This record gives sequence, C-alpha cells and structure tokens, in this order.
Amino acid sequence: AVVSTQSTGTMTFLLETLNSGDKGRQSVIFVLDEFDLFTQHHNQHLLYNLFDLSQSKSTPIALIGLTCRQDVMELMEKRVKSRFSHRQFFLFGPPTFDEYAAIAKDILCPEKVSSVAWKKHVEDVFTSSDYKVKTYLERIYNFNRSIGILKNCLTWVPLQMESNSPKINTDALEEKLIEVFKDSKAALIQSMSRLECCILIAMARLSTKHANQPFNLEMVLHEYKEFIAFEGGKINALPNHDLAVQALEKMIKSQLVRTLSSRQSKVQKDYKLMYLNIDIMDLTNIFKTCTLPSSIQKWAQSVLTF
Repeated sequence: AVVSTQSTGTMTFLLETLNSGDKGRQSVIFVLDEFDLFTQHHNQHLLYNLFDLSQSKSTPIALIGLTCRQDVMELMEKRVKSRFSHRQFFLFGPPTFDEYAAIAKDILCPEKVSSVAWKKHVEDVFTSSDYKVKTYLERIYNFNRSIGILKNCLTWVPLQMESNSPKINTDALEEKLIEVFKDSKAALIQSMSRLECCILIAMARLSTKHANQPFNLEMVLHEYKEFIAFEGGKINALPNHDLAVQALEKMIKSQLVRTLSSRQSKVQKDYKLMYLNIDIMDLTNIFKTCTLPSSIQKWAQSVLTF
C-alpha cells in the first residue's frame, strides 16, 4: 500500500510538473525501453497520461517506445492507442556471419555473370569454406558489418576475373581490405574532437619515441602535458581526467588503439598497457587533412622527427 501511494504521488507530481510548462519551455523526450512491459500496468495509466500530454499544445514532450515485440500495438488499450501517432520504425540487428557470407556470395556471383566456370569456382569456395576467403570475410565482418562496406570490398572482384583462369585473387582482396580500413580510419579521425586528436598524437609520439613499445594513459597525458608546457599556455590546459578516459575508450572501441591483453582486467585504467593500431605514416598524413590549430598540426607532423 505504501509503494502504491508513493507511486501515485510520483505520478501526480510528474503530471503537474509537465502541465505547468508552455511552448517556450525546453522540450522533454521520454524513452521507454521494453515498452511492452508498460502495457501491463494497471489501466495503462502512465502511457495514457504521457500520450495525452504529448498532444497538448502547451507541453512540448515526445514519447519514444522501444520493444522487441511486433504485436505491441495489440497490447495497448483502445483509449491509449487512440492517442498514439502510429509511427513505427522496424530496426533489424546485424546479420550473423553465415548470413553475411551468403550476401558476400551473391555479390561475388551476381546474375549478370555468365561465366559457368566463375560460378562453379565461387560455389566451391563457399562450400569448402576456403580458408583465405573466409578469413578475409571475417576481418571485414569484425571491422564493420555494414553491407555497404562489404559491397565496396567485393563488387569489383568479378570484373577483374581472368577468362582463362576465373579465380578469386586473394592478394588483391588483401590490398582492397587495407585500402578500405585506411579510408574508414581516416573518416573516423577527421570527425574526432580536438582533445581526441591531441591524445592520439601523444600516443603516436610515444610509439615513435619508444620503438612501438606499449604505453598507458598516464604516459599519454604526461606527453600531452609537455606539449602544453612547450606552447606556454597557447592552447587549453590539460583536460579533465574523465574526458581523457572517455576519449581513450572511444579509440579502443573504434580499433584505433588495442589493449595489450585481457589479463589487465584488475589493472587501473591509467596503467593498462596498449598499442596504437594504425600506421604512424598513415596517421600523420590523415592529420594533414584535419582542421586543427597550427600548433597542434605542427605537433602532429613532429611525430616523424624522432
């Protein structure tokens, strides 16, 4: 009874607060994960009131529901459904590797290819799980599961087959993969914040100074601090530690940086060893295309002077 009373009081407070707004107030967006569970509440009171408020001109709110159930519309009461905008977006998860491989096979052997020998070769490659081709597909799959990138890597292959020996050129596949990885990393770095660029430059300098030996976040921030001291305060001071950690985690997730091993789970974040996962020469060339202050740009290019 106490829980029920508290819940009712909270609901009343929420509705009164939202009703007290006007068009000039900042908009509020509600995201309800596992939306179907809210339909199990008594009389669907919360959904009814939120949907009702979203239609009010004086209360700028929006409601977004997330669910895995495709029959969620049938779970809503009639009075709730009548206030719903009926805008639905169906999102599909990434394909499994088997599904990804099947798509790759269709790309390599489109209907317009008339060569019987080529079709047989592609069929044999996927039936026998050719090691080199499978490894190539796995690397693309683990890098980015976008079908667009897969097409970029494979569409040209049938066009380059030799009539006297229609076989997949694995060496050419490897060259294409390197090119795609390089282009993707360039786009990623060009979209990074100034702080993230500075941390990446510090990593590159450490890698060059110490002959590609592993480094940790503390060493990176020390390198960054030396740059700030050299510039005499011409740029912003050393960043907040939490922001630096967030930047590092983003680089690890995007595979610009890789940790030394999984055995470092108990090691503090500042002292976990890692490597830079991009060629230094490629990195400095990418930085030339980035919009950075001249002092940071010079610092980036100085990586090669050690």
